[in-house]
Amino acid sequence: MSEPFIFVSNHRVKEGRLEELCRLCREYADFVEANEPRAMGFRLSIDDDGPRLSHIIVQPDAAAMDEHLKMAHERIGAALELVDTTSVEVYGQPGPLLAEALRHNADMGVPVAIASERLGGFARPVAA
Repeated sequence: MSEPFIFVSNHRVKEGRLEELCRLCREYADFVEANEPRAMGFRLSIDDDGPRLSHIIVQPDAAAMDEHLKMAHERIGAALELVDTTSVEVYGQPGPLLAEALRHNADMGVPVAIASERLGGFARPVAA
């Protein structure tokens, strides 16, 4: 079994944009669920203490993450207009599309952490 690929990003919501962002996030989540059957997990959350968005996606591998970026780029771009990215974490070796996006984020001063070497752990299929 290949290693799951995990992507986590955090964003500060721009002033006055929370309601619009929440609507876009619901549409984005519905899109991923309907169009990416290989996605193992997907979550968008707003912090209780302030307008911060957390985005987590678990894919079966880095290629699936790159495919996600291709399929959802317009929705991702629309959401990024409403937030400032504060950090990105990747667990697994990024594919070429994500690697380019990570370089862009780093060039913009966003802290980017890549943990490509797994020291331990496991993934279990969800019980039906």
